[in-house]
Amino acid sequence: MSETIANLARKNARDAMQRVTALEQVVPQLIGMVQNLQSQFSQSVEILDALVQNFGVEVVENTVIANRRQKAITKSEEEQKQMATLIEQGVMKPVSVVGERTLVVFKEQTPDGKPTEPVSRVQFMFEQLQPQFREQLTGKGAGTVITSPAGNTFTVQEVYEIVAKEDVALKTEGSSENTAPVEAKTETVGPLVPEAN
Repeated sequence: MSETIANLARKNARDAMQRVTALEQVVPQLIGMVQNLQSQFSQSVEILDALVQNFGVEVVENTVIANRRQKAITKSEEEQKQMATLIEQGVMKPVSVVGERTLVVFKEQTPDGKPTEPVSRVQFMFEQLQPQFREQLTGKGAGTVITSPAGNTFTVQEVYEIVAKEDVALKTEGSSENTAPVEAKTETVGPLVPEAN
């Protein structure tokens, strides 16, 4: 028995040494990656400084705001097209109430009741929402309003459910079209979703 324990101890020590060796090999790579990121950041700051010097702070700020606005509009349009594709493929279907396997589309408004700019349409998978919002929404449908800690209101506009894979397979059986689901692109940080650790 003591021989078995000794063998086990040697094996564990060997495994530990292998893990340490692997870590020793990874650390220099990580340091190199961090140094590259620092260099890229420094270059970006230099470029930004040059732009501000040549065009002025106001022009640069307005350009950044316009670019962010356009990205938000494009993202919203892509999400809507993607949803239409998923519905057409039978991967998602409209439902009347929010549940665990749903995607919820909201209209976001500022505390003073104005639609958020540049887009007020936001969508989240149910599991992405903070627990207190999941509780408030479960079993509710269109028209339900929740308020974020910042005071923005989110009104449920549409609810979609993920269709079970076997149901999708039955619907598409015999079809020659590519019916693979489109990979969902969603934000995971926002007023309704938990911050990433």
